[in-house]
Amino acid sequence: MKAVRTLEGLRIRSLAVGAAALAALLLSSAGVRAQEGPDLTGSVTIDLKGTLAADKAAASEAGWQAITFGFTGQADKTVRWFGVVHASLFDGDTFDARSVILRASHYDPTLTIVGPPELAKKLHDLPNGTRVSLGGVLVISTRNVLLDVVKPLPPPAAQ
Repeated sequence: MKAVRTLEGLRIRSLAVGAAALAALLLSSAGVRAQEGPDLTGSVTIDLKGTLAADKAAASEAGWQAITFGFTGQADKTVRWFGVVHASLFDGDTFDARSVILRASHYDPTLTIVGPPELAKKLHDLPNGTRVSLGGVLVISTRNVLLDVVKPLPPPAAQ
């Protein structure tokens, strides 16, 4: 039978150095991951594509999330339903854009269109069922959108 040797000297130091290096590696990668998270404060440039709808059910059927647009500066206080099909931020990030939409989706209205007046009116006056591409600056804390693009899209091709 062999005698069991105790770990001494160089072996213990080697194990301790290896454990410390592993701990440092794990802690540094966790720190990097925490820093990679999206900064969803301030304002972001957002691009939305979807379909204007008459109600929540139709908007839900048209896209992955049903949201509402409120409008400032309009004579009537219409809230428009919108079925979101695509959302991305300035850098093309769809995950963070989706996070922004989902975080705001429980508010009514989800997003408030604050201008410019001619683009807000154009969006406000489009008929239900219109597919539209929207672009602008979203202030995340207030959910206000300053539009830059309101572009009706052609109907989907027949299959």
